[in-house]
Amino acid sequence: MNRTIRTKIIGAGPTGILLAVVLAKKGIYVDLVDINSFKELKKRRRAYAITQSSKDLLSSMQIWDEFEALSNGFSKLYVCDIEIDKKALFSSSDLIGIGRSKYVGWIIDHKNLIETLENILKNSRKIEFFQREDNNITDPNYDFIFAADGPSSNVRSLLEIKTYTKKYKQSCLTAKILLRGTSPQKAYEILHSEGPIALLPLGGDMFQLVWSATYESCLRRSKLSELDFLDELTLNLPYGLNPDILIDKRKVFPLEMNIPYKLTKGKVILIGESAHRFHPVGGQGLNLCFRDIKRIVYLVNKVQRHKLSIKKLLKLYSIYTYIDILQVAILTDSLIIFFSNKLKVFYPLRHTIMFLLNRSLFLRKILLGAMTYGPMTFLKFLSELRK
Repeated sequence: MNRTIRTKIIGAGPTGILLAVVLAKKGIYVDLVDINSFKELKKRRRAYAITQSSKDLLSSMQIWDEFEALSNGFSKLYVCDIEIDKKALFSSSDLIGIGRSKYVGWIIDHKNLIETLENILKNSRKIEFFQREDNNITDPNYDFIFAADGPSSNVRSLLEIKTYTKKYKQSCLTAKILLRGTSPQKAYEILHSEGPIALLPLGGDMFQLVWSATYESCLRRSKLSELDFLDELTLNLPYGLNPDILIDKRKVFPLEMNIPYKLTKGKVILIGESAHRFHPVGGQGLNLCFRDIKRIVYLVNKVQRHKLSIKKLLKLYSIYTYIDILQVAILTDSLIIFFSNKLKVFYPLRHTIMFLLNRSLFLRKILLGAMTYGPMTFLKFLSELRK
């Protein structure tokens, strides 16, 4: 007989709501708490990349169809090194495994993501949503309390968990634009000396722009007229890409790495951006959050079936999540250090990397796999080759 488990999740962003949904589908009662209403939660201006691994999680929960209907799939990812004028192309054929989707990944707007999760949540009898501030992190009525309240986590502060913080020299400017000279099935990661530019296709001619540069540059660009902003953006894009119209207001955000020294304390578990925050290069943010959820569901399921103690769950979650976090930290930091500069001593190696990426299917599979699946990608890749 399965053990009855009751949980509370503090924070109703993408991670908190999805965790509530998948736990409820496993028969677990969930109280979801956030100080904001769903109307307020939808106001955030950003878009997310969803990888094949995240799609697999959503498919296993029978909720992928709802996400796919509001997402835009892209079949090609162009990585362009502007400083040496070289580019590499990743396609769905570079994904690990056989019978994968025709897409490398999917892009979904924040509002669409929250609306999709809200609709699923409302149809669940095992989830109750409470709009309130909740600082009770020792409530005996719950087996677990999950802190999914973001990078400035109040729960983490209440627990007095210290974090390792590295402030990047870059900030991030985001906006939605209409872009000519490409297709809605192409995404771009453009590597500049001052920071990467990501162009994420939202469908039609609309793209989410994520432009990393110094804070001063981002702030200055946010205050330019629309025409001057688009002109400056054009000068920083590969030839042939032409931004036409600025759709919404430009926003500027500071960038930093944030890793807590503990992921659990008592019955509280940090998850999502409460547990990690990185530079957006490579689009790892939401997918790392989804891997946290996949890990939690797997471990909680074992507790339900009396095959794992709660104490052991907390230990295993911390070990495997830290492995994942450290890999992403190394990957994102290496990309920024290596490509966000004009040091000519690196140019020969950068030429070599781009040459090998274009010539070696094996290398493309390894790198795309690392960005798609996280830890142990290489072993997963070798196991797929034996099939």
